[in-house]
Amino acid sequence: MNISAFGSNTIANGYNSTTVNDNTKTISFSDKMSKVNEKSEVELNLEYYHSLCKEFPGITFRLEDIQTTIKMNESGKTSLGYNGSLHQVGSNFGEIGQCSIEIDVAVIERMRNDPKYETSVKWNIQFSKERFGEYQTEIPEQPYTVVCFEDDNGRLQTGRWHSASRFPTEEEIKENMKADFADISKMDPDKMTDNLIDSYLKMIEESERKRKDLMEKIQTKEETQNNKTDPSWFMERIANEYTRNISYE
Repeated sequence: MNISAFGSNTIANGYNSTTVNDNTKTISFSDKMSKVNEKSEVELNLEYYHSLCKEFPGITFRLEDIQTTIKMNESGKTSLGYNGSLHQVGSNFGEIGQCSIEIDVAVIERMRNDPKYETSVKWNIQFSKERFGEYQTEIPEQPYTVVCFEDDNGRLQTGRWHSASRFPTEEEIKENMKADFADISKMDPDKMTDNLIDSYLKMIEESERKRKDLMEKIQTKEETQNNKTDPSWFMERIANEYTRNISYE
């Protein structure tokens, strides 16, 4: 046996093996780098959203994801904002005197890809800022106001939430969600007492009473101003303390 030849072949084979491994590592590293450079849709939306907020200092923004919220609710689950957060920019959201805008991520996605649509949304943001003082006086008994921007099949839809009390912070919403989930998970229908059932029914009855009281106040106000009542207008009102006005651009 030629030892020197064996040694040379072994070294050559070892070298070739090392080269292949190095090439494999290089390709793998390249793939990883390309993945790092490719931003996800969530990252692109958030990046654009934050850049939009910077264009309008003095306005407090929150980001919503209506479609996901609807799907989650249909499946009996809860959802908060976009990708688990409201991504609030600014402070005192919904407070009296603070222009506040809730924008749906569908609007953000269309703005990124449609310059004309983008221009329209920005114009409406500025317009909302200028008219915000008027918006807050639309319903005197509900002075806490938030302007909302949504997309309806490529058509910008604007509206306003009115509330009799301040809008909760993200932390408060999360705490309430945890509490509600804990209460539901602990509830055992077989062990519910008559007193608990009575309390639950009274709670529903009280909620319905408040809703009717609010509707009567709104109806009285509208009849005084317009001497007429539009039933469809009342159907757009949210039960209890929230009111929603909607318009299209």
